Amino acid sequence: MSTVAEPNRRIAIWLFVIALAIYAMVIVGGATRLTGSGLSITVWDPIIGALPPFSQQAWQQAFDLYQQSPQYKITNAGMSLDEFKGIFYWEYFHRLLGRAIGVIFFFPFLYFLFTKQISRKFVPHLVAIFLLGGLQGALGWFMVKSGLVDKPWVSPYRLTAHLLTALFLYAYVLWQAFRLWGVGDTNQDKVACNLKGWSLVLLGLLVVQISYGGFVAGLHAAMTYPTFPTMNGQWIPEGLLRQVPLWSNFFENHTTTQFIHRGLAFLLVISVALYWRRSAGVKRLVFGRNLLLAAVLLQFLLGVLTIVNSAGHVPVTLGVLHQAGAVALLSVLLYLIYLSGPRTAAAEA
Repeated sequence: MSTVAEPNRRIAIWLFVIALAIYAMVIVGGATRLTGSGLSITVWDPIIGALPPFSQQAWQQAFDLYQQSPQYKITNAGMSLDEFKGIFYWEYFHRLLGRAIGVIFFFPFLYFLFTKQISRKFVPHLVAIFLLGGLQGALGWFMVKSGLVDKPWVSPYRLTAHLLTALFLYAYVLWQAFRLWGVGDTNQDKVACNLKGWSLVLLGLLVVQISYGGFVAGLHAAMTYPTFPTMNGQWIPEGLLRQVPLWSNFFENHTTTQFIHRGLAFLLVISVALYWRRSAGVKRLVFGRNLLLAAVLLQFLLGVLTIVNSAGHVPVTLGVLHQAGAVALLSVLLYLIYLSGPRTAAAEA
């Protein structure tokens, strides 16, 4: 096993905590979307907005702003102030968690930097994480703004971009934590290294699948076909590729996006099963390969359960679990990719 200096391990633990917080942020974001709470706060105030309304007057002002939004006028007309508080707190907690992640990153970063526990070579990685976090916050508001103009929902393009940026940030933090912790042994394993290409293909396939999950969520396409394995009794549903222009079908057509999302799910399961078989006997990958197979099967099951229970609305619990499962699958794949590469020592922090 590789020996890692104690400061490296401390910084790795800090990054693992941040990754876990980002994971929680993604889950809360999913719950916020599924409860229809994402458009409840119609202003973006990173400083003053850290505190919720305390007085009745402050609550009424927040509610008055919400009543001017398309979501209230079209979807929630007649909502009471108490009902508004229910959706307000979901969005507020989502934003508060984002601010908390910034705090648990920034101050420990300064401590590690001034106590010289971080090398100059590693500082750019941490600066990149900080900037990506800021970009993610700005992109979140950019997404919300799209639902405050004339329609009571956010742009599927902006929602998907917001999700992918969050997952890229999560993956980047987790990868650096793996490097600093020194996961696995330092001996080169040619078989494992040869499988790295396979795992990278799986990663690419998963990213595309998650992207289509974002479009399906943004279009509310799951509710259109709440049946499985067929789509309302059809293997090839009507309406596939019928939109003009043709390219818009792949991002804006309810039927096409869900059809692709389902197809990619089958492809991902088959690909993981082939990888699992191909990697048999590689000691370094035993735990990871078994975990990957279990994760993809569970994720497939959660997807099916979400679909068949989506008539009228997507169940919040199943939708959140399905989104959490996607992040778990991403985590296991990153772990396998890291283990598949040759290493001579833990990353220097």
